[in-house]
Amino acid sequence: MKKSNLLTSVCFLFTGAILMVISFYFESKLDNLLFSLGFTYLIIGLFAKYCYWRTPTNNARYQERLEEAHINAIDERKEMLRNKAGRQAYIIGMATACLSAFIFAVLDQLEIIADATPILIYLGGFIVFEYLIGIVIYRRLCEKY
Repeated sequence: MKKSNLLTSVCFLFTGAILMVISFYFESKLDNLLFSLGFTYLIIGLFAKYCYWRTPTNNARYQERLEEAHINAIDERKEMLRNKAGRQAYIIGMATACLSAFIFAVLDQLEIIADATPILIYLGGFIVFEYLIGIVIYRRLCEKY
C-alpha cells in the first residue's frame, strides 16, 4: 500500500471534518451545502482508496493496477495522446465558456434571468461536459493512432 493513498485519505477526512464543523458552528445559507460536502469527503476519505485497496481480497487487483498505471505513465504514445486530448478539450471548453458568457449577458439584458439556478445548472453541466469531452477525444485519438 502506497503512503500517498493513506495521505490522500487523511486529507479527505480532515477536510470533511473541517467542513462539517464549519457547518455546525457558523450560521449561513450554505450550512446544508457545507455539511453535505463535508460528509461526502469523510466517506471518500474512509472508503475510496485506503480501506478498499487494503483488504486482502483486492490486493492482487491493486498490484495489477499499480503495474498498469506505471506502464501507462511512462508510455510516450499515451502521454502524447493525453496531452492532445487535454489541449483539445481545453479549447472546446473555452469556446463554450465564451458562448455561455455571451448568452448570459443577453439573458441578463433582456431580464429573463431572475435567479442563479439556471446558471448553476449550466455550470455544473459544463464541468461534466469538459470531463467527458476529454475522455471521448482521448479514446478517439487512441483509435486513430
